Amino acid sequence: MISLSTLRTASVSALLLLLLAYPSHASAILYSFESPDSNYYRVLPGTETGEYWIVSRGEGLQLITVDENGIWQLKGMYGYGQYDAIGPDCRNRIYCTGLPGPNSGISVFNCSQQHRDVEDTLILEADYPLNCLALSPDQTSLYVVGYDWPRIGEYYSPLDVGPHLDSGIIWQIDLNSMTVVNQNITAALPETIFYVDNPYGPDKLYVSTEQGMLYNGKILCVTDVLLASGMNRQSQIYGPMMFEQYRNDFLEWSDNPPRIAMLCNTDRDLEEEQYHAGIVLIDPQTDQVVDWLIITNETGTKFGVQHACISDVHPGVVYISSNFARFDLMAIDYETGEILDILDTPQGFHSQFIYETPDGLLIVTGGDSKILIIDPEG
Repeated sequence: MISLSTLRTASVSALLLLLLAYPSHASAILYSFESPDSNYYRVLPGTETGEYWIVSRGEGLQLITVDENGIWQLKGMYGYGQYDAIGPDCRNRIYCTGLPGPNSGISVFNCSQQHRDVEDTLILEADYPLNCLALSPDQTSLYVVGYDWPRIGEYYSPLDVGPHLDSGIIWQIDLNSMTVVNQNITAALPETIFYVDNPYGPDKLYVSTEQGMLYNGKILCVTDVLLASGMNRQSQIYGPMMFEQYRNDFLEWSDNPPRIAMLCNTDRDLEEEQYHAGIVLIDPQTDQVVDWLIITNETGTKFGVQHACISDVHPGVVYISSNFARFDLMAIDYETGEILDILDTPQGFHSQFIYETPDGLLIVTGGDSKILIIDPEG
């Protein structure tokens, strides 16, 4: 088995052999926008045709538009200090988390053309980052995760043992009154939250965290399964511990049978079937891992998945970010995980988020302050 850490130090000739295993790129970069001081992340749809909002962490929401002639433009920055966002909802609202501090919390940004301004805020006084958000299907509740970090000892001291177990925090906010109606604990250092609309039982929240546990001598991380009503823990799911660019995003994979995909971006194969890197499929009725897609090339190299976008325009295609050198952005087969194409990206580009427009173009944000508009078919 070839690990990613080995491949990162492989010779140029070995990389060339990997590249020759695939057909030439069919994709084309139509536009590239760069802002050296920005940290572009999530892409959200706008309320008007041809409008999209991009979270620039620590700055705000960046508007990007395309006109009827296919001309893309990067426009103004709105809001302030956003870390992540979700929306818009039926009231044209985008809900944003702010940076840590005494005035941190939730800001409500109205993205309609008539307003485009922050119209409400809710202070949560978080000393550490408020990370991801989830919106209930009826758009009446917002769920936000953050964390406390009660420590033993000072930083870098022999007594420093990091965060206590279950020191994560989850808030439920009523969006009609903009008040906190419930607060509970979750596993330490929560990163993402996903609302599971369960047709066969109570709705749930999947919260991926950096809280570790030992299993057969391996370090695994905890995904908390909370009931949406009351936010009490129902069970836990375990997966590979990640040591860089940790996220474990979720997305709805299928509704028949119901499956939730958990994306594992790791180069550490734990030699346990249910803990491979790639796309792990979870049955939301039992909260058990039931299947997975292991993304490999013809040499047997395995790729973790940092972000994924199931194509609505090209059935059977999933676009993934592997965050690995020349294989950063790929199209894979929905059923098998087979790599169908490697999409063109600039040298050194590391994609963070992928969004498909109604006409099949991809808006891809990168950790090196770039936004790409890509035609996957060239």
